Amino acid sequence: MKNKLSNFKKLTLVSAIALVGLFLSLAYVSPIQTASVRALVYADGYDPHGGYLDKVTFVVYPPEDEQLGLQALQANIIYAWDERVPADNIAELEATAGVEVTTEPGDMYRMFCLNGNRFPTNHTGYRRAIAFAMDKAAVVQASTGGLAFLQDCAIPIALGNWTYEDELTDTYYAQDIASANATLEAEGFQDLDGDGWREFDVNDNDTWDAGVDLDDMDINVQLYHTAGHAPSGNAVILAVDGLTLCGIRAEVSPQDFYAMLDMIEIGDYWLSCFTFTNMVSADLLYDLFHSSTGNNQWYFGGWTNATYDAAAEALMASATQQEANDWAWECQKLLWYEQIMIVCYNDVYTHAYRTDIWEGYVNMQGRNRIGNGYSLVQLHLTDAAGGPFGCYPTEYIMSLNEGLDTTNWLMSNSGYTTTVFQLVYESLSTLSPYGWNYEPALAYDWETEATVANGDIQDGEKHTFYLYENATWHDGEAFTSEDVVFSYEVLAPQDPYNAENYENVYKVEAPDDYTVEIYTNKTGYFEWTRSTGFTIFPEHIWSVPSNATTFVPTPAECVGTGSYWFSAHVPGQYVVLERHADWHFGIEHPERPACTIPTNPLLLIGIGVVVVVIIIIAGVYFFRIRK
Repeated sequence: MKNKLSNFKKLTLVSAIALVGLFLSLAYVSPIQTASVRALVYADGYDPHGGYLDKVTFVVYPPEDEQLGLQALQANIIYAWDERVPADNIAELEATAGVEVTTEPGDMYRMFCLNGNRFPTNHTGYRRAIAFAMDKAAVVQASTGGLAFLQDCAIPIALGNWTYEDELTDTYYAQDIASANATLEAEGFQDLDGDGWREFDVNDNDTWDAGVDLDDMDINVQLYHTAGHAPSGNAVILAVDGLTLCGIRAEVSPQDFYAMLDMIEIGDYWLSCFTFTNMVSADLLYDLFHSSTGNNQWYFGGWTNATYDAAAEALMASATQQEANDWAWECQKLLWYEQIMIVCYNDVYTHAYRTDIWEGYVNMQGRNRIGNGYSLVQLHLTDAAGGPFGCYPTEYIMSLNEGLDTTNWLMSNSGYTTTVFQLVYESLSTLSPYGWNYEPALAYDWETEATVANGDIQDGEKHTFYLYENATWHDGEAFTSEDVVFSYEVLAPQDPYNAENYENVYKVEAPDDYTVEIYTNKTGYFEWTRSTGFTIFPEHIWSVPSNATTFVPTPAECVGTGSYWFSAHVPGQYVVLERHADWHFGIEHPERPACTIPTNPLLLIGIGVVVVVIIIIAGVYFFRIRK
């Protein structure tokens, strides 16, 4: 009997502890309702105000730990997998409650690069025939398993309204052998000797270069690709199949990557296939294809086109974004017709995010829902989870595939480092995710006026920026126009990746603490975006090192004006950012009352049942003791 009573006491004690634990856990995690945040409406829906999260933590999952990171997402340990989700994991994640898998176009596309200075690919018709012969849908399936968007234009569809893709009335998406053959015939590429392969007759049996009679020569085009790289290898094989159907003799030629680059540089190629990732801004339509640029010589074999040059020059001289858009479309239409490069497809990025208690994700084409930074400023708890602020400090945890390459953002060329530091530092203006137009950051307004040569003033433009007076550095020091001047005059020339953007800035002045004047000797919308897009660093920290290029800031020295400050960093493992309470766009956090028990009827009934059971057990226990 004593042993039974002992067990009964244990059961009663365990039940009581369980009940207390239930109440305590509900008190900690249960939602509360907080005051709603005033919505500020901007012209395109953009609103810089935010900062709901108390902490943002980036956990590094290197490629070898990819599956571990995906398991952490499923287990609600992290809330965003910001790398590409492997195709084998997509279905599993889509079936996971609370996880959303997104499929979006990225900023990378695969293309064939053609030599515009070597026969026969120096003929527009020949290049167009190759584009007609290409089965782009088959290339997508063979190279990506179908995870891609067909594309013709030089600007990837990820760049939103800068691309001409949606305006095309005719495309090279589907293989069209009839059009390929008709184009070749019209250009004079014919089977002259009846052997089944096309030759070229120049002006009725004239010769082409060094006395070579092309009437009796089959044209044999080699298609190069990186050896061992399946996507490009598959694309090249399918291209050869299409050319063969048109009577063009072609061969696959795998090459060492660096050997292939050397061949491209000296022009010893016809077609090559490799991933092209640099088209992240429409002004590259000038840099890469205008006949005066060195990049054009390297990538496209010296292709020249006077009509295109004029359109590209008009693009760079455009005074407004809309005018620049119009000329960007003209450039893309010309490239679409000329086919100096045959764009095959735009890569698809698949990412996964938890949406069970989080909302506010904003997609920026080409930068997904987290990579643009705007999302992490807008992200907050759902109403059902006590949002937007919650009743306890909120921490959003997401993945990084690599750690920071350096804490010196000036010297970094890593997208992972940018994902972190875009929340720490700011520029004068920032891109809106909704329309790729510029919105306020450290400057609330700006204006541009033409300048005429006079004294130290050159022909060009003066860009005047008016700075927020309530912006502060994370360490509490005042932010002023002198920080902007210092960032341009001292740091910009040392920037190894963007210094050329500021080569046309010849003077920067600060007429007062919150006004900056930037003088350029060139004009145009793109000149404005290049010359005024520099990150602003604090002079009181960055003026101390003898050389900014070798400066490695400690976490305490990673001081910016952005929405979060650099709290902790373990290289290769994690980075922690905490909310900048005095951020000039920051949402005021209300005082958090104690978390309350939710009033879900079913949960209350369950609690009542537990209480009744415990009372009955306790009554029986005491009744037996009395007996």
